[in-house]
Amino acid sequence: LIITLMISYLFFYHPPKVEAAWYNTSWSYRNQFTINDSKDSTISGTTLTNYPVLVYITDPNLESVSNGGYVSFTSGQDIVFTASNGTTLLNYEIASYTPTTGAIQAWVNIASLPHTGTNIFFMYYGNSSAPANTTGNAQGTWNSNFDAVFRLEQSGNGTAGEYTDSTSHGNSMQGGGGTSGKVPTLATGQMTGGQLFSGGQLTVKTSATSLPTNSSTSQTFSTWYEVPVNPSSNENLVVLTNGSDGNQLRFSSGSNTIGMYQWGGGLTLAASSPPAAGSWHYLTWTHSSTTNTLYIDGASAATSTTALQTGTPNEIFLGSYDTVPDEPFIGTLDETEILSTAES
Repeated sequence: LIITLMISYLFFYHPPKVEAAWYNTSWSYRNQFTINDSKDSTISGTTLTNYPVLVYITDPNLESVSNGGYVSFTSGQDIVFTASNGTTLLNYEIASYTPTTGAIQAWVNIASLPHTGTNIFFMYYGNSSAPANTTGNAQGTWNSNFDAVFRLEQSGNGTAGEYTDSTSHGNSMQGGGGTSGKVPTLATGQMTGGQLFSGGQLTVKTSATSLPTNSSTSQTFSTWYEVPVNPSSNENLVVLTNGSDGNQLRFSSGSNTIGMYQWGGGLTLAASSPPAAGSWHYLTWTHSSTTNTLYIDGASAATSTTALQTGTPNEIFLGSYDTVPDEPFIGTLDETEILSTAES
């Protein structure tokens, strides 16, 4: 009998689970998020550092108190994120929060994301005295390699700086260059709202700063896009220029391609044909040392060693390569980023 009891004890006794410390007793609730290694092990064989992770959920508990949930403010300002220890605050950018449904989309900077094992972090809410989220929270979400990050969830009217740059570089864009008839329309995006261009719209940032030079040996352009049909004419998605040279991420009608072109200088590289229209696609160009790589939906679509133009860009365009607009884009853009590193 004694032996039987001992065996039962060994098989059925489980030590109590050790919970992470609580950030601050002023916050009443928290959710735990777990990133399984099956989700990130194929992305990189090394640890990702200062990595922005997208939290994209709808949870009735995240409705505001006035709507039956536990978030104290309809703005969501009492929502904060911490590391796995439960106490170290993380930088984050809340792209959207809907208090009536508990839907939230937030980018959270994870300091270290190993490619093996599970990684956890926490979201706290329910503090009626929480301070407003700071601009620094959002800017700190994007590490120093990010030169411009556009969420594109705003509704523009031609006001300077209306399409916010989430980084600290201040490259927020203006719809239509200030002309109301050339401002794109807020539409459904891949993440939050995106900007719908119908062939005569653009966004522009003049006097842009902290951008990679046209010939920088390490740089990345990326954007999500959706088109109703693949273009029968040249159409520009993302352009960096100084008016005489630059880089144009665009469709090209003559050869039915999509890729990177040089301002007045021809092809850098392109995929032999664009992916099917009518759905969202993730388009990325990188330049590393002497190698250009084009990725479509995360897969390499083309490579080249074509040299880039020289020069320092001071303007960013989405949807055109100037304010006329010329070679305008027809479709929707979302989540556009420019980096001074060649991302893997």
